[in-house]
Amino acid sequence: MHSKYFRQFMDSPDKSGAPASAAFQYEYVTVLDHLSGEGRGWSLQSSEKTTPSTTNDSMAYLHPEGDIMAIDQILRAMYRLEYKIETYDQLDRLTTTAEYYCALPVVSATLTDALLHSPMFGPSRSGHGLEEEREPEFLIMLFEILLLAKKLRHATLFREALTLVVGSWSKVHTYDRYDVSIGLGDHYQDDDFSSSGRAMVMLDKQLGPLVLSHYRKLGDHVLKIHHQVLYKIFQHGWKASNNGIIEISAYWQDSAVFYYDLDSELETASGVIPMPFPDRQYLQVEIKSLKSNLVFDYTHSLPGKSGWYREMYLNTLLYDEELPWDRTETDW
Repeated sequence: MHSKYFRQFMDSPDKSGAPASAAFQYEYVTVLDHLSGEGRGWSLQSSEKTTPSTTNDSMAYLHPEGDIMAIDQILRAMYRLEYKIETYDQLDRLTTTAEYYCALPVVSATLTDALLHSPMFGPSRSGHGLEEEREPEFLIMLFEILLLAKKLRHATLFREALTLVVGSWSKVHTYDRYDVSIGLGDHYQDDDFSSSGRAMVMLDKQLGPLVLSHYRKLGDHVLKIHHQVLYKIFQHGWKASNNGIIEISAYWQDSAVFYYDLDSELETASGVIPMPFPDRQYLQVEIKSLKSNLVFDYTHSLPGKSGWYREMYLNTLLYDEELPWDRTETDW
């Protein structure tokens, strides 16, 4: 009775109380809203406003399982019972339902355990008995998940999504370098693009600038390390071993493989002309700062080495002060 949902929907000023002789102050009935565009199947509605349904609701609403699961997960979150999120669709339905029932804070507080070891963050398998690994669902729905993480105000999920958005920025769209060089262009208003998750992120007044800012910071960090590497190499005339072929791309965005190979060479102290230990150690510390900061991911992919993240940098660092919501607010 002290919840935001009760104050906003069930005991709001527009509600008229029942007669003094009534058993309850208000009368509510369950409404099956199968035509709702908000993804909500069931809701409570004042009996005064309810109109008889002219359709067979049991036939019109054929897929209530997702809503049932979302309600069950919210109740489990409220009573601190274990629940799991296995797909993006489950996370989306849970967020939408929790937002309607003003239960986002309690879901956010319990979401970490629900997402740990979720199949959403691991490699998926193709069907029909094939064992080929497919792109993780988290990567496929990356921009949409970033938006959900912001709505849920879940810092760990938000950082994970932001890290992958920034790390894959130059890989996912042909407009990328155009975006970074001049900011948000008119192409974000195109009909073919404006409804995508990426466009929704870039048009968000908080997320768009945040993504571009950290993409630029990542570029500055990589180029700084690149300058130090070149300086040390030329200073000592260092060359890779005869067995090691190290090539660097013309673009810093594509140089993750180069740094992984270089770190391997420095680790073994190999090379036609070895590099002195202090300088070698210094460079290794710098290169290892390009590590992965992912928490939920368990694809076993490594930046510069293998898997889906071979050509990505995953070391975006987001401070608490940069989170796009009020961290002191407890009821939203």
